[in-house]
Amino acid sequence: MSDPTGTPDATGPWTPPTPPPRKLRLDHDLRAGDLLPVVLINTLLNILTLTFYRFWAKTRVRRMLWAGTRVEGDRLEYTGTGKELLIGFLIVVLVVLVPLAAINILVEIYIGQEDPILASAILSPLYLVFLYLFGVAVYRAQRYRLSRTRWRGIRPALPGSSWTYGFLHAAIYLLNGITLGWSYPWGRMRLYRRIMSETEFGDRAFTCEGSAEALYPRFALCWFLSIPAVVLVFLFVVLISASAGVAADGDWMEKIAGVFGILLFPLLVLALLPLWAVYKKKEYEHLTACTGYEGLGISLNMTYWGFVWLYVGNALILILTLTLGRAFAQLRLFRFVCRHLEIVGDIDFEAIRQSAAERPGSGEGLADAFDVASI
Repeated sequence: MSDPTGTPDATGPWTPPTPPPRKLRLDHDLRAGDLLPVVLINTLLNILTLTFYRFWAKTRVRRMLWAGTRVEGDRLEYTGTGKELLIGFLIVVLVVLVPLAAINILVEIYIGQEDPILASAILSPLYLVFLYLFGVAVYRAQRYRLSRTRWRGIRPALPGSSWTYGFLHAAIYLLNGITLGWSYPWGRMRLYRRIMSETEFGDRAFTCEGSAEALYPRFALCWFLSIPAVVLVFLFVVLISASAGVAADGDWMEKIAGVFGILLFPLLVLALLPLWAVYKKKEYEHLTACTGYEGLGISLNMTYWGFVWLYVGNALILILTLTLGRAFAQLRLFRFVCRHLEIVGDIDFEAIRQSAAERPGSGEGLADAFDVASI
């Protein structure tokens, strides 16, 4: 027998101490300066082609982000193409968007002018269709990105049903509205658990176990604090708007409305993003801790201010650049994850074989149409 430090005791011979579990090495070496010329060229070509080039622009950025990421010293590889993304988008336009737009136009022309209430009743189910298709888009975008990612020649896969996931997504978001958001942690856990438990790397599957119970104390705190935050911002904007209206000549009601519209949204963002970062930090840490793969311990260890710097900073980048700086927000996310994600344990990567799951033939058309393919 021996104590944990490996020193002998009176009852047995000395034994060496148990080594700590091995930590996998993650790092990202792409820099903003490397990305800047590509972003500038992509922006110019998008303007010249009326955004038609965006499929190839997205592919170029992904290849750089993937190649900048190293796991155990070996880089990730992205094998998707702009042509695949274009084909996926065209399929969605012809099969989904054109029919939905045609239904909306026909209802507005032949029913909307005579009976607006009936027209609204007919078009309301389209909201449910949108929620459903949004969920399908999220799942298929994840499937496509995984299928086009390789590490040491092995690719991940997501062989589950996107149609089933779409129904679950629609039901959960409807429930969120009915419960004023209180079902969100539970629904977020359900959706994550569904998509993660169907994810594979090679011929081995990920696991996801856990409940949303640990998320609710933090969620309740942020939910209740949001009420006075929104009220204070609203009163502040009303006061500023009224002052501008009284001090100015002309139609002061129009001036109040103008100041109100300009200030309300950005001030709400500035007030609520740091507050809800308290919850989102806990959510990401919890979801990560619930994830497993071949006995590895996976955790996300970050400080609140570090997460706020990422969370709020990326939001400001997208807002201030009108989304043109999306690639830099993605770069910050990749670098942040590589710094703070910890994966410990012993695993024989050589024993993992290639996934037998079928690869999708085209890109994430629905996700591009709904702008949910964030990377």
